[in-house]
Parts: sequence; C-alpha cells; structure tokens
Amino acid sequence: MRLNSIDNIRGELIKKEHILLQFTGLYDQDGEELYDMDVLLKGSEKFIIYWNDNASGWSIALLDNPMQTLSNLKETALLGRKLGNYFELRRDK
Repeated sequence: MRLNSIDNIRGELIKKEHILLQFTGLYDQDGEELYDMDVLLKGSEKFIIYWNDNASGWSIALLDNPMQTLSNLKETALLGRKLGNYFELRRDK
C-alpha cells in the first residue's frame, strides 16, 4: 500500500474500506510480531490485544470477556502463541 493513500486525521491513520493495525513492539513465544487486535492463546485461554486509551498503552483482555483487562501484556505475549487477528478469525467462522 502506498503511504500517500493513507489519510492522517488528528494523528489517526485512516484508509477507507480498510482496517489499519499498529505493531505493538512485542512478539509471541514463536517470535511472531503482535499487532492491534491480535488473538493470543495462552494455555486454554484466548486473549485479545488492544489500545487502551485510559492507560495510554497496549492492553490485553480475555477474548470471551473483554471487560476483564489483564495488566501484563508483555508476559502474556512471551508465553502465548498468536492465533491470528480478530478480524481474520471472525471472517473464517
């Protein structure tokens, strides 16, 4: 995608009919890059990564209960395995 095809509106990157996902700077246990809205599997639990405006940083929550936010994204990422992105997994159903 060409950079000039993405709009910057008040610091937010927007591309019509696309969902732009930001790299978190973290990797899972297999060395896979983790992005906004990625789903991680740790043990038998699935987690989702998201930007938390209140904390001004990346957070992680249980996929089945997004209101239950966990505090240590880095530890969960290192011990978890990326299943894919929420939007890709939802589309596969």
